[in-house]
Amino acid sequence: MRAARTCSLLERALRIHEASLDPDHPTVATVLLNLAAAALHTLGNAADARPLIEYALRIHEAHPAHPDVAMAIVNLATVLQALSDAAGARLP
Repeated sequence: MRAARTCSLLERALRIHEASLDPDHPTVATVLLNLAAAALHTLGNAADARPLIEYALRIHEAHPAHPDVAMAIVNLATVLQALSDAAGARLP
């Protein structure tokens, strides 16, 4: 029950940030990563976490040297590992 409430609150925060800020704002990316972490660690749902992390990564890549890019890449690698997607986890 707590896991569902956590995700519900994060989804609400995401909607608020997307409406009040640019949908590509770094704060939106942070909430996306938090929601992805909840999906992965609280609900055990890597498949739902993946598109959230990929979207957050696209937002953060506007500033490629920022440490948030590296964190999003690590999060994506973790999800790809959970999904057994070794090919997706390889660097281009």
